Amino acid sequence: MVDKDCIILDATLATINGANIKIKNIIKAGKVPIVYSVIPDDLRRAFIAFLNRDRKFSDKHFYKTHSGSRETLLWIAKNYPDIKINIIESSYDTTHKIQFDEVKLSNNQEVVSYLTRLQVTEDDIITSVSILKK
Repeated sequence: MVDKDCIILDATLATINGANIKIKNIIKAGKVPIVYSVIPDDLRRAFIAFLNRDRKFSDKHFYKTHSGSRETLLWIAKNYPDIKINIIESSYDTTHKIQFDEVKLSNNQEVVSYLTRLQVTEDDIITSVSILKK
């Protein structure tokens, strides 16, 4: 293990305001913010996993955090172009084992473009997963 003088925050970044506060505090502490975000390849499959978690939250929590975190990531990319955003896509292989793959994006413009395509509203997610709740 490498000994680093750093701050690690584990957060969904579900709101722009919360992310902005965290970023400003990291910068104020003299650190360089770096974001790692895990985004599921399929929101319906992620919703099924969410429903089967041991730690239960309301469905609204899922809709809010998944739409909010995507919006927040795009906001960070547009307003803090020097912050490195690493996007990791979660998916399942043919044996149903979860896997994680880094999305290779060369520059901030590619990050903005990628995140723009991923934007969904809470209503979009509700519509997408509604068939699963029947």
